[in-house]
Amino acid sequence: MGRVRDDLSSLRRELDEERAAVRAAVGREAEATAVLRVTDARLDEATRRVAELEERLVDATAAADRRVAGLEEWATAERERALDAQRSLTTAVELERDRLVAQLDRVTAQLERVLAAQAAPGGAAAP
Repeated sequence: MGRVRDDLSSLRRELDEERAAVRAAVGREAEATAVLRVTDARLDEATRRVAELEERLVDATAAADRRVAGLEEWATAERERALDAQRSLTTAVELERDRLVAQLDRVTAQLERVLAAQAAPGGAAAP
């Protein structure tokens, strides 16, 4: 019977060691599961943040596109105003040139009459 008790004690020790090993494995598994949950939560947060940043990027791009379109419209309008002003100025310059040419023609004609009158016998000045 002593041997049976020794065998039984030996089996109990082995069983206790197995239980301890199982408990340790369960503990490691629980720890790994906890780490996995934390990692999964971090991944979910990172995914949410990326989606948020993508949405902000889309919004910023749309705003920039609207701003560029507005600037292009403004630049086109400014270009048209500048061309209109240039055309107006060109017209004003041409009118002033025509007025000055006509005035020069009148003065030249008057000068020719005065010179002709002076060159004529008697040298009277023409009005």
